Amino acid sequence: MLRVSDLMDAQGVMQDELGYANKRVLPRDTLIRVDSESVEHANVTHLHQLLSGDLHSTVELCFHRAHDGEPDGTIPYVRADFSAHDDFTDLEVVLCVPAVAGADLANAEQLKGRLAVTRRGGCSFQAKTERVELAGARGLVIVNTDDALFTAASSGFSAGIPVAMIRAKDEAALLAAGNSSCLRPSTGGEFSVKVKRHAARSLMGGGSSTDDTAALRAQVKELEKAKADAEISINQCAMELHQAKQEYNTLKRAAEARADAEVCVDQLKTELSEEKKESSKWRRAVEELRESDRIRAAVFEVKQRSFEEERDQLQLGLRKNAAELEMSKKECQALRNSVEQLSCDLSVVVTSLSEPRERE
Repeated sequence: MLRVSDLMDAQGVMQDELGYANKRVLPRDTLIRVDSESVEHANVTHLHQLLSGDLHSTVELCFHRAHDGEPDGTIPYVRADFSAHDDFTDLEVVLCVPAVAGADLANAEQLKGRLAVTRRGGCSFQAKTERVELAGARGLVIVNTDDALFTAASSGFSAGIPVAMIRAKDEAALLAAGNSSCLRPSTGGEFSVKVKRHAARSLMGGGSSTDDTAALRAQVKELEKAKADAEISINQCAMELHQAKQEYNTLKRAAEARADAEVCVDQLKTELSEEKKESSKWRRAVEELRESDRIRAAVFEVKQRSFEEERDQLQLGLRKNAAELEMSKKECQALRNSVEQLSCDLSVVVTSLSEPRERE
């Protein structure tokens, strides 16, 4: 990290009241901060001259592409200061929907296990990172709005996945490549820093530089105290945010469990409906069998009645035939008796006829 003194020339004088530009080749992931902690007492006067008595300032950091030394087909990136230290492995690249990740991600399932790509703007770097990390992404690449590279920063936040920034013109190439193998850390480039004041006003409105220095030191102490109070508030907010995240995760798990339960209920309803249909089929089959049994029973009953009637008729015919046979027997006996009688009578006649002949 560079201190404010690194932005000054050899004599410790800043060149210009409105800002200071320093162009140099810096190592990758270089971060410059201008705040109360990086102010050295020896430089207070120069800061006073630069900021006109107001230590609250904004710092613009900008990497410009190096003029040479960049391999063809690779895309340089600058790692965020809150990024995890993991490297970008060979991951499939997926663009977030919405592209700025400013709301719940519509393609969260597609981001799981992949490298998420989102565009700068719409929400903070922290919000983007939290959304893609919650979706299960293994890394995040933020596309800048122009062709500059800088270190994305978020105070008090540490990501669980690697996060980096690329230039706007490299977005199409990264998406066309489809994976992170084309990414490489930026080796540096032309770097510029500008400090802008919020208000061009003096703390004392006059007096010696010694008085101004004492006033600035007092101001620095007040700012340090305010910073300590702010850090306490930030820590409290961080704890509340952590609790809120835990509650959110609990609610999310409960919602997922409810969704799974609803899916199970839907499946059970579908299975129950199929079983009802199957049961209805079996019920109809049973009713058809019962109806068939009733029909067979009715047919059997009709046939049984017909058989009994035929049997009764046969028995009646047999009894009639038996009676006729009995009468025939009696008639035969009577005929036999008649024949015997006739035989006797014939014998008598023959005998009577033979006796006169013997007499003659």
